[in-house]
Amino acid sequence: MKKGVIYILFAILLSISIGAQINTIYADTNVKEAMNMKKKQTVLAVKKETPKLTKNQAREVHTNAQAIDYKQQPTSTKTMVMEATAYTANCTGCSGITRTGQNLKANPNQKVIAVDPTIIPLGSKVHVEGYGTAIAGDTGGDIKGNRIDLFIPNRQNALKYGRQQVTIEIIE
Repeated sequence: MKKGVIYILFAILLSISIGAQINTIYADTNVKEAMNMKKKQTVLAVKKETPKLTKNQAREVHTNAQAIDYKQQPTSTKTMVMEATAYTANCTGCSGITRTGQNLKANPNQKVIAVDPTIIPLGSKVHVEGYGTAIAGDTGGDIKGNRIDLFIPNRQNALKYGRQQVTIEIIE
């Protein structure tokens, strides 16, 4: 009898310590039966509190987390340091029409850069340090390799720009 009471007390204390529910145990309940009942309840309580993921569920959670990370990545694809000079559409022999057909005389506030298309594809959106975001829309005879030419509408400002090392970022 003492053993049975000890088992019941142990089961009750164990149940209380992990937060399992305690059902009424009637006098005619067998001690072993009561212990088994308590063990089942304890296991159920633990399972409810700490559900485990299957491998497929874990992969899905990991994949979803990666998808979120990719969405938060910057859209920049390439950063380079280039030598930059400036040009204008208002010069003798200049048509003001870019390689991609943009009329810079009619649109003097447009941000356009001349590039080597083997380095920066024509039509690319590019952020140029100190100039802003521009379209790679023109080419030039001296624009080879890591050189770009920035369109600046005013001839004096274009000459004043001179030759500078700039960081560019190809956005799209």
